[in-house]
Amino acid sequence: MILQEELSQIIQAEQMSSQSITDKTVIIRKEREALQDQLYQEFKSRKKEIEERTQKQIELIQYQFNMKQEEQLAIEKNRLQADYEHLLTKQEVVIQKLLAYLWR
Repeated sequence: MILQEELSQIIQAEQMSSQSITDKTVIIRKEREALQDQLYQEFKSRKKEIEERTQKQIELIQYQFNMKQEEQLAIEKNRLQADYEHLLTKQEVVIQKLLAYLWR
């Protein structure tokens, strides 16, 4: 009878131990899932930050490029304007010489 009682206690202890292990396994699984979700949310957040920062850098580069182009266009416009004024001056001189020649 004592042997049967001890065996019953051992079986009961194993069942409680088994249940405890099952409970701990469930807890660990839930903690792991929560951690995975947290890591995924952190990943998404960082990815969004990187995408926003990259987009801002692209916009800045485009702005700088456009400003440089505008600067180059302004320089070219000024050069062409100076060339045009020079040609007009030459043309006026030629016309004056022609008129002077014709009126002689």
